[in-house]
Amino acid sequence: MSRRETGAKFTTQIRYLKGLRVKFPLHLTVAILALVASTPAWALKGLPESIQLPPSVTFKNSDRNVDVEEFGQAEFLIEKNAEGFDQRIVQQGKHTQSVLHMIPRPKPDDSNKTWQEIKPYWLKGGWQIVREWENGATLKRAQGGTEVWVTFNVANDFDEMQLDIVEVGGAKVLLTLRAPSATPEKVGDKDDFPYLARFPGTTLKATSQDPSPLDVTVPQKDQERVLAGTGQAIKTYGYPASVSVLQFITAYREALAKAGWQVLFESQGLNQSDGILLAHYTQGGRDIWVSMHMGAGEIGVAVADAGADDLAARLDKDCHVPLYGVHFDFNKAILRDESEPLLNRVLTTLKGQPKLTVELQGHTDNVGSDDYNLKLSGARAQAVMQWLVAHGTETSRVSTQGYGKSRPVASNDSDEGRAKNRRVELARKGCQR
Repeated sequence: MSRRETGAKFTTQIRYLKGLRVKFPLHLTVAILALVASTPAWALKGLPESIQLPPSVTFKNSDRNVDVEEFGQAEFLIEKNAEGFDQRIVQQGKHTQSVLHMIPRPKPDDSNKTWQEIKPYWLKGGWQIVREWENGATLKRAQGGTEVWVTFNVANDFDEMQLDIVEVGGAKVLLTLRAPSATPEKVGDKDDFPYLARFPGTTLKATSQDPSPLDVTVPQKDQERVLAGTGQAIKTYGYPASVSVLQFITAYREALAKAGWQVLFESQGLNQSDGILLAHYTQGGRDIWVSMHMGAGEIGVAVADAGADDLAARLDKDCHVPLYGVHFDFNKAILRDESEPLLNRVLTTLKGQPKLTVELQGHTDNVGSDDYNLKLSGARAQAVMQWLVAHGTETSRVSTQGYGKSRPVASNDSDEGRAKNRRVELARKGCQR
């Protein structure tokens, strides 16, 4: 069982524990305590030394005893609040998970006794019971100046005892990223992106190029998919099991912010099994989007360097270029602030070629009526023209035309295809290629 699967199982079980306290007869309690006093406890290799269990307890999985994240997190069930609802606390630090069992295996109806047999060993070791239920407990104690939290739970099949441990604090990785330079950098297939230092311990596995624009959708903000750039470079890294999603996301979020990036979105997924980080860099005339994804043993780093695209050259070659990165409010012709870097590059292109005249062409997907889409596409093209004119472009050099959904560049059968079709294009007048 992987630590992701184990963590999911822990969370599911803990949420349904009722906080029951089992009372045993006095003579049985005395017998158990006497047995503990006479039976030496032992620590299983890989677990914190403060966890001392009876010799009958051992690892269930012989090939993978302990899963460790140098910096992770876990949720612990604590006492109910005044309204009677379960309360939970999240602790961060060195995160360890393991699955144990007893020899001989307890009988199915002895699950309560299993916990009661092991409970005195925890108490003898100085552990405090924060919350107890029928088959286990939340425990904590101080260990060398560090607070340690544990969930101990006897699973439903009675042959598993699950441990979820956090030694609060942990090894938090600090990254230092240098800001992108004033001009686009050349990046070889075997090189990292110079402004995105690799995470310690990771290895570069592959580099690829994708001609599609990058998905830069921000959940809960964007009501439809949003794209940027005219292509993306993707680097794939392998990472050791000790690197957690929390550690990865935290390190890059802080480093990117210090280097001048705007972090637009981050997610650590269900049970911290995968992570996503989206950021945008717009300083010094650069326009770079980066999307990072961690999960299933790989880290994918996708970069769309919109500022590296030579608009004048593209116009000479193709006669028109889609302006992915010019974004609007949903179903409106209101430009968003993140559009300015690309709009400034259009402005620079026009200033650099005084004789260049262009048409701004608005396009939509196929959602909605023909009349609605025609009006929306025309209004969005007009919004871009108004921005250019307000920033010094002569009105005689720019015209607009809305084409609605009549000129798709991709299938409207998918979110990605519809996103590609929602665009404003910059077209050179008189060019027929």
